[in-house]
Amino acid sequence: SGGLKVLDNIINNDYFPNYARSMGNAYEMLSTIRRDGVFCMRSYQDSNIRVTLQIFGDLIAYLKKFNIPKKQMDRFILSTIGKLSRPLSADKKGEIANFNHMMGLTYEMQQQEQEQILTTGVEEIKNYATLVSDVLKQNCICVIGNEANIKKESDLFSELHSVFR
Repeated sequence: SGGLKVLDNIINNDYFPNYARSMGNAYEMLSTIRRDGVFCMRSYQDSNIRVTLQIFGDLIAYLKKFNIPKKQMDRFILSTIGKLSRPLSADKKGEIANFNHMMGLTYEMQQQEQEQILTTGVEEIKNYATLVSDVLKQNCICVIGNEANIKKESDLFSELHSVFR
């Protein structure tokens, strides 16, 4: 839904910068919420896996308490629309058109998503706390990084595998 695009924008441009980075943990944190149902949160140059996972978990409380003025919510909505409406090169337009065709996304579906974005409100964002909670309960964690740091936090994982040898 369009509301999920707004949620993704809020996570990446409010929650992570204002809450996660202030803890001095990872160099960068990002979320991705895709149309096909994939929702992931990731960090880059992360010095403390345990703190990062706590930050991901704290997103639920942040969303439950989410309460911003209409003007600020409008900024999130407009910047979400802006990401969909930015100028693109011919090859990027072709890539997107091909992706949309392969995914079965029609112009009408895209218009509906834009309408959903424009009508997203604070309460809808708050209600996504349940979705985030359900995702995090799956406890699907993948960490690629410093082997010593990962082994130090081995109690966080059900399995450890060496990817690069």
